[in-house]
Order: sequence, then structure tokens, then C-alpha cells
Amino acid sequence: MFVGQSLTEFYDVVFIPPKPIKYKFYKCDSKFWVDDIKKLYYSGNKYGLVVISGHFYQISVIELIDDVCNIQSKYTNHIKLQKKQKKGGQSAQRIGRIRDENHHNYISIVLEKMETIFEEEHIDKFIIAGPSTKKEELVKRISEPEQILKVLTIDDFKKDKIQNLVIPIIKAYENRDDRVLVENLISNEQMFIYGKKEVKKALARKLLKTLVVCQSIIKTKNVDVDKLMLVCQSMGTTLKIIHNDSELIQYGGYAGESWFAI
Repeated sequence: MFVGQSLTEFYDVVFIPPKPIKYKFYKCDSKFWVDDIKKLYYSGNKYGLVVISGHFYQISVIELIDDVCNIQSKYTNHIKLQKKQKKGGQSAQRIGRIRDENHHNYISIVLEKMETIFEEEHIDKFIIAGPSTKKEELVKRISEPEQILKVLTIDDFKKDKIQNLVIPIIKAYENRDDRVLVENLISNEQMFIYGKKEVKKALARKLLKTLVVCQSIIKTKNVDVDKLMLVCQSMGTTLKIIHNDSELIQYGGYAGESWFAI
């Protein structure tokens, strides 16, 4: 609960985060300290979003937990590009060339800013959206097009509208990745370990290269993900939490890939 008072009115905000708050924090200040609360909404899987038009561009980071979508803007810039030259005359071609150079430089600036922000945020998959041909020009100049999840044509830049568009795209991508991961895991019988008891034993003995846990198990069994992540890090094991768990749930919701054949 957040309670405050402005010069004219008293207000309060109540909400329940998707994860439990594990410790108390008290600080009397002129602002609300919400960094630790914001972390409760982070899934660990980040995606990029670039919205571009002839008037502005915005680069954001998307984090999705179930149906809760957090879009955090990292950079926004409004610009004014020269329109096409309609009048004739001796200078028409020169003005046209300057216009083309400005548009080319604009895309270069967006690309450079994208690369900087996505590298800082450890993002390798992103969505490009916009109403005009600018997004198509941007797509053509992406050096690794396989990083693009989707190219969207939009003319409404309201946050809730964009959220409704990106949620199914990211879920479809994560579900596809989950299926491939589980299929590869199960097919490698000599390295496949399953069941909570067997997986826990292998993890304690540092035998696991990868630990896979179903999201549904985490919810129903109240698994402490942060604690599990720390344990995996100490054992040199990569932790994967999958959302499309229909295949793995028959193995108890826990599975692992060992470092060598068992």
C-alpha cells in the first residue's frame, strides 16, 4: 500500500505483487522506494521493443510474467525529418539527396542506440513496431535478422495497446523454445534425469548441466525461485523455468540434463 498527500488531496494505492515480499524495508523520504518491489515483477527473460516512425523512436525493455507485462522505456527521441521535395528547380536534386542522407542517418542513429541498450540489458530478441516505412528500412539494416521476433504495423502508441500485441508474441516464442528444450532433453536418454527426488540428488552431487522446472510446479508448490537459482549457481547448473510444461509434467515437473552419460 502506498499512501501520500499532495497540496490538494489525499491518495492511496493498493496492489499485490506476483511474488511474496521477503523482507521489511523502512525509510522516511520524499519519494517511494520501489526498486525491490519492481524486481518482483521481473521474470529474468527480457525482450526488446523498438517503436519507430518518421517523428520519433522509442527503445524499451519488455519483461513478462504470466499475463503481467512490464514495458520499461529506456530511450525516447522526437525528431523532424525533411519531407519529399515537391518543387522543381536546379536545387531540387541536391535537396533530395540531403533528405535521403538525413533519413539514412536517422536509421543509423536508431540502430546504434538499439545495439547499446540491448547489449547493456543482455537482450538478443526484439520486436520492431511502427506505422510507416521507417520500420521496414530499419529491418533491412539489422545485421542479425534472426533476432527479430516480429515486425508489427501499429498506429496507436498507447502502452496498453502495445502490451496486448506483444504478450501473445512473446508467449508463442517462449512456448516454442520450451517444446524444443524438453524434446531435446527427453530424446537424450543417457543424460536425462527426471523426478524431484532424483533431480535433487543429482544437483547436490554437481552432476547437472541444466535443471528444468515447470512453472506450474513453482506456483502450486510455492518453490522459492531465488533460492533455487542461488543453489544452481553454486553447483554450476543452468536453471530453466518453462511455461509450456504439458510434456514435462508427466515426469514430475522436474528434469535435468547431466554433464555426462549416467
